[in-house]
Amino acid sequence: MTTSTATDLWTDIEAGVTKILSPKGKVVVDKQSGSLLVSDFPKFLDRVASFLESVEGSVQRQVLIEARIVEVTLTGQYQFGLDWTAISQAAAFRGATTLSAGKILAQRLAPAGGGFQIGVASTDFTALLSVISTQGELKVISSPKLATLNNQTAVIRAGTDEVFFETRVSETPSLTGTQTSKTVTPRTVTVGVVLGITPQIGSDGNVVLHIHPTVTEKRGEAKSAIGDTFPIIDVREADMIVRAREGQVVVIGGLMQEKRSDSDGKVPILGDLPGIGGLFRSTSQEVRKTELVVLLSPTVMVGKKVDEITSREIQRLEKTKGRSPW
Repeated sequence: MTTSTATDLWTDIEAGVTKILSPKGKVVVDKQSGSLLVSDFPKFLDRVASFLESVEGSVQRQVLIEARIVEVTLTGQYQFGLDWTAISQAAAFRGATTLSAGKILAQRLAPAGGGFQIGVASTDFTALLSVISTQGELKVISSPKLATLNNQTAVIRAGTDEVFFETRVSETPSLTGTQTSKTVTPRTVTVGVVLGITPQIGSDGNVVLHIHPTVTEKRGEAKSAIGDTFPIIDVREADMIVRAREGQVVVIGGLMQEKRSDSDGKVPILGDLPGIGGLFRSTSQEVRKTELVVLLSPTVMVGKKVDEITSREIQRLEKTKGRSPW
C-alpha cells in the first residue's frame, strides 16, 4: 500500500490569487524572498488580503501528537484479543468520561472481527492503560511526542533495522574471455512499528487524522541461488481516517501476533550422559499471543498555546534531569 501527495505552496497561492483578481489585476511571486506583489482595484485587493490571511493561518497552525505504543500479552479468556466492551465499562466505572452512554469507544470504524479496530475515547492515557492492564501483561514499547504543521505528515518508528546484503553479479566480455564482477550492497528493512500521521485541523477545531500504521515481524530467512540471505517479513498494514476533538484519545487495536519460543530442560548430570542422556532431556514450546495497541492524542498548537506547551515540556525535562543519577 503506497500513498503519495505532491504540493507546491507558492504555486497554489499564485493560482488562488489569480482566480480572485479582476481581468486587469496582476500578481508576481518571488519564491526566493517569500514575497507576493499584487496590483488591482482596492475591492479585489481586499479579497486577496482575506485569502492570504486564511492561508497563512492554516499553514502556520501545528498539532502536537502524544502517543503510547504498548504490547499486551494476552492470558486466559483474552487469548482471542482484548475485550474492548469490558474495557469501556471498567473505564466508565472508574470515572472516565465518555462520549456516549457507557461507551468509551464511541466511533468505531472497523468490525470487531477485523484486523484493525479503531475508536475515540474521551479519557486520558492513564485511565485506559490501567484498565487494559487488567486483561494481560502490559509493556510500553514507546511514548513519543512530536509536533507537525497542519496537513504535514509525521512519522513515528519503534523497532530495529534488519540488515541484509544483496549481491549483484555482472559479466563483461573482454579480449581474454569473460570477466565476472560482484557488487555487494547493504540493505535494511524496519522490523517493528512504523506509524505515519497526517493531521488536518478543521474550522470547528476538530482534528482529522490520516493514520497509516505498519507492523512488521521477522518470520524467517530465505536464500537466493547465489547464497544471499534475505529476511522473511510478516507485514500488517492499514490506512484509516478518524476525527477527534482536541485532547481525546484515538485507540487503535486488533494488531495480533503469535510468538513461539522453545526451551530445553534436562536432569542434572544424567542429561549430559552420551547415548542415554536423551532420555533425560526434554524440549517444551511456549506459544504467547500479544496484541499491539496504539493510543494517540492530538493537541492544536496556535497562538499563546505554543509558548505554554513549550514551557511546560521544558519544565518537565528539567525535573526529569534533576532526578537523574548522572
